[in-house]
Amino acid sequence: MTPPPLPWLSHTPATPDATPDDPDLWFERPRPRVAPNTASWLSALRRTEFNRQVADAKTRGRTLVVTTYVVGPRSDQDRLRQPLVQYAGEQEWRVHRRSFADESLTEALREGSGLHQACVHASSGYVRGILTAGRFMITPDDAAYESILRWLADRATFLTYPSPLTRAYQEAVKP
Repeated sequence: MTPPPLPWLSHTPATPDATPDDPDLWFERPRPRVAPNTASWLSALRRTEFNRQVADAKTRGRTLVVTTYVVGPRSDQDRLRQPLVQYAGEQEWRVHRRSFADESLTEALREGSGLHQACVHASSGYVRGILTAGRFMITPDDAAYESILRWLADRATFLTYPSPLTRAYQEAVKP
């Protein structure tokens, strides 16, 4: 007699005629703690590539190099970039000399915009990722945001921003 399959190794029912919600199963299927939604899924997608690149840099003993991207009036762009440079220093990352900016979110998704240039710059191998203040600096459109994340991941680069613990900073720099 063979033992029943382990629930964490298989998603098939324990018996051929059992259904996933069958009360006769010898185990209880795990239930997600939080129902997934678009925001959490996109956040996980962003963090996955970020974690992959950080692990790769650590494994190879290299310093992670990032570029910065901000959205705001030209007169405020240096002020907006300064906390990002400080955050990168705290993480022991090196900030590339070239940085990118747009004056508004409406121009950020256009070809040739600062965001587009930052993505191309990152994908060309000069930097491993793009550091920005938060999701609000990219786009509110989930489909466009997902496309950007996937485009970067396909080129082994990432998009990141300071942790949620620095929410006061994010609120201070909101455009």
